[in-house]
Amino acid sequence: MLETEAEQLPREPGGVVVLDISSVIGGIAEWAPLIKRRFQPNINKRIRAVVLQSQALGGDQNTEVLINPHARTPLSDEAIESIKKMFI
Repeated sequence: MLETEAEQLPREPGGVVVLDISSVIGGIAEWAPLIKRRFQPNINKRIRAVVLQSQALGGDQNTEVLINPHARTPLSDEAIESIKKMFI
């Protein structure tokens, strides 16, 4: 899924992918390590960050921002803080 989303991003500077995993069994606890493993020097370099969002039936929202350390164009600290403010 991550590769399909990455293909839609521009090559430069790349972007942020937001995944709603509310209906996925295991949620953020299982998906975060899987996504982090996909951050490798030779693949998914267009993706600068992945935002995982999950909303429980009670309305509680859980969000995690995963920064790609191998992105072709890294996010600035200010951009990371802006993303966190938008989603967390």
